[in-house]
Amino acid sequence: GLLAAGSPYTVSAAYSGDTNYAASTGTTTQDVSRATATIGVTSSVSSPVSGQPISFTATITGINPPGMGTPTGSIVFSVVGSNGTNETCQGGDTVPLSGSSAACNFPAGLPASALNYTVSATLQDPNYKSPVAGTLVQAIQRGQTQETVSNWPSSIVASQSFTFDVTFKTVAPATGAPTGQFEWAVCPNSFQGVC
Repeated sequence: GLLAAGSPYTVSAAYSGDTNYAASTGTTTQDVSRATATIGVTSSVSSPVSGQPISFTATITGINPPGMGTPTGSIVFSVVGSNGTNETCQGGDTVPLSGSSAACNFPAGLPASALNYTVSATLQDPNYKSPVAGTLVQAIQRGQTQETVSNWPSSIVASQSFTFDVTFKTVAPATGAPTGQFEWAVCPNSFQGVC
């Protein structure tokens, strides 16, 4: 078949003539529209947490008749948080097809500041189009942290100054270092309020 990338086509026919008929030519123009593709989007993690590596894969699931063939272009991803933030795939949002699919990777995960992300994928190809984008809504949970108190003095006398260390770390599968602030208090066992 003809490719949409070369449209419109000029079709010419020439008759060379014979002893009874004169030579003649005829031309017409033919438009070729892009074939329509359908796209599915999947996630590498079913219930991700903030900071957990995640990737989204867009796959060409079919070419709608009468179109046929295999797209060789790129997938354009859009990852938009419920709070309006736009996240960019590692290497950019336009990812060349590898076979019939392309992946949008986030090695450091997605922030949980957005409760969920809408992932959309559209086909960019001169011969094919995806008028309905493949979409997926991905929820993100906050990663868990672990607190460790260390270097607490073994004995203290009244009014003695002392120091101790508090360490926070991320619990797998989350990655990265927690930021922000923390509060601490030293309360006697007899304290009745919230320490």
